[in-house]
Amino acid sequence: MDLDAKDVLVLNRLQQGIPLVERPWLAIAVDLKLGEEEVIHTLAKLEVTGIIRRIGGIFNPRKLGYEVRLYAMQVEDELFYCVADVVNSLQTVTHNYRREGRLNMWFTLAARTEKERENMLELIRAAAGNTRLYEFPAEQVYKLNVFWNMDAKKGESR
Repeated sequence: MDLDAKDVLVLNRLQQGIPLVERPWLAIAVDLKLGEEEVIHTLAKLEVTGIIRRIGGIFNPRKLGYEVRLYAMQVEDELFYCVADVVNSLQTVTHNYRREGRLNMWFTLAARTEKERENMLELIRAAAGNTRLYEFPAEQVYKLNVFWNMDAKKGESR
């Protein structure tokens, strides 16, 4: 899909954050010298076309009392999508990816207690035929602030 000037304007603005106000799309519209309905329509169009998958908050799980761990497992091809559905149904899973190689499913799971974590992992193991899960606790957390300049030439970002 080719992005028009309004698409680019809205996408670049969204990357700077969404105001925590009663009408955030109006606040963004004012920033961009657009109408609120223009911003809402542009967002809807970008969602329908798949440019935007979701808009939501990013929270620090540790500050909310959760511990996040990365997991990898080998899932047989015929079970892969069923297992992915189970993993994705868990509210505290933030990422789930298919990868090439023996360990072909990688996901992050947050839990407040070991009991809660083990209950969720048991559901996943059962769906996957009791395959082994490999756990990778974070030793250090890195957060990157990436801005994809939608107006730049191909390959440019800042």
